[in-house]
Amino acid sequence: MQRYADRENFEPGTARRLGQQLREDLEVMNHEHSRLRERLTAQEQERHRERLQLMDQCQQRWQEGLQALDQELESQDPRPQELRRRARSIEKAVKNYRKELGRLESSIEP
Repeated sequence: MQRYADRENFEPGTARRLGQQLREDLEVMNHEHSRLRERLTAQEQERHRERLQLMDQCQQRWQEGLQALDQELESQDPRPQELRRRARSIEKAVKNYRKELGRLESSIEP
């Protein structure tokens, strides 16, 4: 979405399709995040409480960013610079989430 919003030939319809794709990708990540918590034992959850809280915060940020992105996409003339800013925020939250996920996985593996 960020790269598309930077293009000179920006089309709202294409931006909306990309927004839908992003929404679907984030829904998968939300589902995987829930499954992760279900797989951890109570002891593992307590031992990794802080990391899980950081991951929850990242998830919350990307959900808020997606909501704002959706609002912009619903407008008559979505503003590319606003879409770019929102997409960048979501990307940053996802990147931080994946970093914490990698650290969590490496600390759980035997």
